[in-house]
Amino acid sequence: MTDTPVLLGSFKGSDIIKTFYERCGLETIGPGRIPTGTIISYTTLEDLIDKLISVDSQQVIVVSHGHSEHGLIMKFTQASPHTATGLMIDELADLADKQAKSPLRDSDRDVTNAAAKMGVKPTGALDLVTKLVTLRAKKKMVHVRGCNLGASSSLMRGYKRAFGLVCITAPNCRNVYSGINTKKPPKGTTVDAIGARTPKLPKTRRRLFTWPQNAQVGSLVIDVRDIDGHTRLDSEAFLADPSQASYWGERLLGTWRQAPQGTNSNSFILQLFWDNGETSWHAPLEDGFRQKLVFV
Repeated sequence: MTDTPVLLGSFKGSDIIKTFYERCGLETIGPGRIPTGTIISYTTLEDLIDKLISVDSQQVIVVSHGHSEHGLIMKFTQASPHTATGLMIDELADLADKQAKSPLRDSDRDVTNAAAKMGVKPTGALDLVTKLVTLRAKKKMVHVRGCNLGASSSLMRGYKRAFGLVCITAPNCRNVYSGINTKKPPKGTTVDAIGARTPKLPKTRRRLFTWPQNAQVGSLVIDVRDIDGHTRLDSEAFLADPSQASYWGERLLGTWRQAPQGTNSNSFILQLFWDNGETSWHAPLEDGFRQKLVFV
């Protein structure tokens, strides 16, 4: 199977996501997982479209900030001050339909209206639409990894139509890449004992993972705490021997390319899905994770 490229947006926290895909190299898609490959940065919707056109792979992972109403959060172009691309995606799709049938001009009312809404010049809006027409011919499959896009089927259909996609997938909840930095439990207690207690901090979801087949590694507790209800989560983890964390990274993710006892061997990066309406969170190999993915 050919590795799937990862298109990674430019935003705070993108470094940890880049490391995740370098060290894990797998992404959950439906019942299975696919290997990830080259990591390519993009900055705007126009840049994303350019990169989708240029990559050879028919299947692409796109990591972006997302919103159930505003869609993929990024500037339309470098010149645009606006970032809620979902509010314009149907209009851009309509313009691409028209452009494919009969070439538009930058003086056309539909083009100038769209340009004004995006905060760009009419020539910039027309360039964006023209690139969408080119992308549509590629018939890509895009796996969006951004918060909550999958909660809106209309937004999903809008991006699918605008980009001319065969399929688009996205989570219907928060998609987070969290650094799991393990530490020893406080003196006089054990990891399992911590796992049996209710977390003291509010908005914290605690999970105890046990591994009977490898008692040497021991149990792992991961606390994930909600900070702002949207983009920010914090974590705390306990392991009897923190140098064994890489084993747990591989156990929870399927693979983790970091040798035990090496640099940062007490930590790994965990992708997780967090639904604000639930009491737990989901790791990539779990059915709950897969059930949060929406396909259109």
